[in-house]
Amino acid sequence: MQLAKDLGIPTEKLDPLKVFRKVEDIALRSEDNSGWEELNNLVTLHHLRLQNSRALGSFEVEIEACRPPPGVPHGVDGSRFWAILIGINDYESNPLNGCVEDAKAMEKYLLDDLHVPKKHIQLLLGPKELVSSHDAIYPSRDNIIDALFSIIANSQIVYGDNIIVYFSGHGSYYFPSEDDDKALLDLIGPGPIDAICPIDRDKRDDNTVPIPDISNRELNSIFSLIAQKKGNYIPAIFDCCHSGGVSRGLPERGARVTRGTKVATLRGMLDAGEKRLGGHPSIVSRNWRHDMTSHVILAACQNYQYAKAKKLRGKDGETLGYAGIFTESLLCFLRSGAYTAETRYVDVASYLHQSPHQTPVIDENNKYARIWYQE
Repeated sequence: MQLAKDLGIPTEKLDPLKVFRKVEDIALRSEDNSGWEELNNLVTLHHLRLQNSRALGSFEVEIEACRPPPGVPHGVDGSRFWAILIGINDYESNPLNGCVEDAKAMEKYLLDDLHVPKKHIQLLLGPKELVSSHDAIYPSRDNIIDALFSIIANSQIVYGDNIIVYFSGHGSYYFPSEDDDKALLDLIGPGPIDAICPIDRDKRDDNTVPIPDISNRELNSIFSLIAQKKGNYIPAIFDCCHSGGVSRGLPERGARVTRGTKVATLRGMLDAGEKRLGGHPSIVSRNWRHDMTSHVILAACQNYQYAKAKKLRGKDGETLGYAGIFTESLLCFLRSGAYTAETRYVDVASYLHQSPHQTPVIDENNKYARIWYQE
């Protein structure tokens, strides 16, 4: 709290991530190492929060069925909506349940409720049944990045259209360390680098190079490029978590988080992003800054918590399938009378399922915009 005051950050409804970014910015810009002690202290605090979340995960929590507030949701014209929906169950290590179903549920909402044209939606799915790695819907690292860049190249998408990016699958976390790569640590600091995990993570490409995850720096830079060409109406929705990279032992069973890659490295992940971004400002630089204006983030949980799925049961208690707690809760809200013409992104969190395990996050500057940026 005192640190936030010293930095001139309002302490009412304090945002820990904003404090961390401010301290990180000061440390990386300094020439005399000022700010590094505070930054390292915040990283230590993050580790303690991770340990606390893991301890809470040992307690069972009963998840109630979604009960939407009565009424009719605000109507929206979906003709100027575009979407990339990614759902991955079939990871080679630590496969998941419900992520493909989450992406399909999001597609159903866009088609049936918002009447988004089907040709405006790209699905990348990794179900448990076999999907060819040569299929366009295979959620490989290349296909995910290609889909994002296709938004920029698509002449049918005009400035100001809504561009929804949805991901349900594993997330991970990386901490630069002096032992692993001191030069990289000096460039990007000790703070966590979060990532989403493509289905082919840690496999080898045609040149036998290990395939890395997709870092938040790479994603943020791509969102920035999209915003420059198509406008900043970009809701980015993540039903995953990033708390597994530093957990001791395996993450909690069923949590949508996994350890960092075993073969691919943090440096390799950032270098892969550099290669795809071309002439965009380097993501492996002290001068790289998080663009908070290009998009709004709706995330399943804090970066030290676990995002989970729950079983969907029939009348006789049989398991019918799985659904992400966050995705189900979000769709429940969007189909309810609680969603009005005045509802802002930041207002959504109070309607979503929350627990000590999983507290949804609405982040970035555009969180004060109305849902789907309606005027």
